[in-house]
Amino acid sequence: MKKTRLVGALLSVFILAISIPTSAFADFFAGGRSSAKFNAYYDSSVVTYGYEGIYDTARASWGGISSNVAIGKTTSSSGLPDKYYVGFSADPTFLGLSSYYDANGNPVNNNVPRAFTTFASYNNNLIVYESPGSSAVRISNAIHELGHTLSLAHTTQSGITDSVMFQGVQTIGPQQYDKNQLKAKWGN
Repeated sequence: MKKTRLVGALLSVFILAISIPTSAFADFFAGGRSSAKFNAYYDSSVVTYGYEGIYDTARASWGGISSNVAIGKTTSSSGLPDKYYVGFSADPTFLGLSSYYDANGNPVNNNVPRAFTTFASYNNNLIVYESPGSSAVRISNAIHELGHTLSLAHTTQSGITDSVMFQGVQTIGPQQYDKNQLKAKWGN
């Protein structure tokens, strides 16, 4: 009889533990690179459209948050660095796009291991949202897309109002929520 009650009590605790909803949801992808220390290669379009400083700022904005995250810069596209581009999109809602690849260059989804990421900023759509002489929207978009290269997903947490990983036009860098998600994925 005592053994039956003990088993019943343990089963009840187990069921309660798995049925209590948690208040935190991870806004990062299960997959990604094996390390968040990698290099980025800038395609010639980056310099042509004046995005070199924008991408440098975006890379630096993720630095110092986690000792396990460092995005360097390389002048060679060999060795599987991430590849950054500037392009144009006929769809006015596209501000940027990240795409993920295995070591053979085959596309993969964001929840499996990948070797590198390419991302493009769509200049024709981004400049529509900026005042003359400003680069705030383009910088924020580059920070957002680089967040994807670090395996961060779009922010879905209810009640979070300040996050560079929200989808859409913005002029902010990594906020506390983004920093917490980066550390949850990669550690301190």
